[in-house]
Amino acid sequence: MKRQVSRRRQRAYALKFLYADEFLTAGTDDLRFRELLESVDEETVPYTMKIVESVRKLKAGLDAVINNYSRNWNIDRISRVDLNILRIALYELREEKDVPPNVSINEAIELAKKYSNVDSNRFINGILDNYYKKELKGITR
Repeated sequence: MKRQVSRRRQRAYALKFLYADEFLTAGTDDLRFRELLESVDEETVPYTMKIVESVRKLKAGLDAVINNYSRNWNIDRISRVDLNILRIALYELREEKDVPPNVSINEAIELAKKYSNVDSNRFINGILDNYYKKELKGITR
């Protein structure tokens, strides 16, 4: 029987890959990403890859949203972990119609609790909740 891999676990792997991306030099990212992917079990790969590739592709637009909704907080001052948690959640909120908004937001908060500092979950929740209320609330999925 095939084991079901949770999306929470796949988001965590995506966060680790995207965080590593922040520090890779040009030309090594694809090789390094393949090496990192080899450490992940096969069932985790599809959604993890989808998140990583989509966030990479949409990074500028996601960062613009983060910059717009992080009042009085320049995007350059946001920790790389928090920034990538926000990118993942915003990607899901904007693009993944089968993921309910409250799930994306709650999962981002859980990632922050596990991988970031004590205040990050409130900061992330504030940005995502504000974005959701202003941009998505009332839109049928």
